[in-house]
Amino acid sequence: METSDHLRVQYDFRSGTVLLQCRNRSHVLAERFRTKESAEAAAIQFARKNWDYSEPQSETQH
Repeated sequence: METSDHLRVQYDFRSGTVLLQCRNRSHVLAERFRTKESAEAAAIQFARKNWDYSEPQSETQH
């Protein structure tokens, strides 16, 4: 998963850990996540709390 704000999330299913990178920062969450989706959600939450990350707004209109 990669966003326009350059948040990169890499989930390792064997260990259940997730590596997140944003600009010049990186961090590993070693909480033994069971799914890729839960790992990605935790990574986004961590980035919001610790790195002032905000997800880009959707540019699609209906």
